[in-house]
Amino acid sequence: MKHVVMLFFVALLFSACNTEAPVDPAASQSPAPEFMISTDQTSSGADVAVTDERIDQRVRLEVQQLTRLLSLTPRQQLAIADILKKKYETQAQLMRRLQNDPVALRRALAQLETRANQAIMNLLTREQLLRWRRFKGL
Repeated sequence: MKHVVMLFFVALLFSACNTEAPVDPAASQSPAPEFMISTDQTSSGADVAVTDERIDQRVRLEVQQLTRLLSLTPRQQLAIADILKKKYETQAQLMRRLQNDPVALRRALAQLETRANQAIMNLLTREQLLRWRRFKGL
């Protein structure tokens, strides 16, 4: 189920990405990005706005789900929302940049997921961490 949801979201983000941008062959050779990547600009501000709107909606839903599951404090909710927003923005950028290299894309997305999970786990109490691990299957 976890993989199906992730694939759905990746497909959703991919459909919102501007696929007309030229692909830099050297980009697939570069190492995986750091967890936080600055937002790049596309030629169409509308594409960025649609993607941002979808990302914001996804972040809100995920934070609500985690709040119910883990009884997050308001401070934790804000911090996790920031982590998730950066994660999804980075995912969209990776999908645009590595769309012609599925192996590199898969590797970069896995590294991004690991970093985001670690950042979230660092914010949780012991009790929350136990519930988080059961939820994520870690």
